[in-house]
Amino acid sequence: MYKKYLTFALITILASVPLFLPNDESRFDEWSKSLLCPVCQGETIYDSPSEYADDMRSILQEQINNGMTDNDIYEFWVTRYGERIITNPIEKNYEIVLIPLFLVLIFIYVFLENYMFKNKWFYSSIFIVFFPIFLFVNLENNTENSSNQSTNLDEVSNQEMEKVIELNPDIMPMRIALANRYFEAFDYSSALPHFMYVAENSDDIDLKSLSLSQIGWMVYESGDINTSLNYINEALRISPKSLVAQTYRGIILIQQTDTRDEGILILDSLRSNPSLSEEDLSIIEEILEIYES
Repeated sequence: MYKKYLTFALITILASVPLFLPNDESRFDEWSKSLLCPVCQGETIYDSPSEYADDMRSILQEQINNGMTDNDIYEFWVTRYGERIITNPIEKNYEIVLIPLFLVLIFIYVFLENYMFKNKWFYSSIFIVFFPIFLFVNLENNTENSSNQSTNLDEVSNQEMEKVIELNPDIMPMRIALANRYFEAFDYSSALPHFMYVAENSDDIDLKSLSLSQIGWMVYESGDINTSLNYINEALRISPKSLVAQTYRGIILIQQTDTRDEGILILDSLRSNPSLSEEDLSIIEEILEIYES
């Protein structure tokens, strides 16, 4: 009779393993928290509200729905963007589960084979109840340890990125990330060549539009309003919903007496855009407060 109990225990334990393997939803969440948005400042596609991140999420969801393995997904994104696109390597080492599983199965077999206790069923039940808990704890700890090994992008120097770009000139998202660093540091002479390269060579509408917008703003700060608006208008022609281009255009127009009303309308309409960051919203409201008064 105990062999029936053994068989039942083994089948139950084996059947419990799939319950702790990741489903499509959990895989999507983990991967979206691990993929860096190339046009954002250190945000993953899980957090980023940008249109580019939306496109990446759609591609990722389709990959998971089509049954691509984690390795296939990794190769897809790294091939196109380089290893820096992965900020949280997903490392679910299922040997942590499988090795204890086989050890427990062997223990159960030896235990029931050699000890003829009347309460075999009781001991078998204990294993059946506690082993799934053991699986869950191991998988959760393994996932937590992997997520804590995230890449700190602040530790990647501009020089290192320049070297990568020199070897791989068409890694457009990395060019954008580096150009934005220079831009935010007001190092426009270093930012301009990268933005120009992306604007002239990229097939990605969002990256091209962003580059043209940034070029337009740098030109504006040099004092050439008409040329700056030409760049920004071209960015809007390519991507009419570009928040960056709309914001820049509104700020430029509101500062000119003859186009102030148009600038106010543009910036006022952006207030209700849910994709606008709190920082940008605060800047827009400050500008409107100045010119509406």
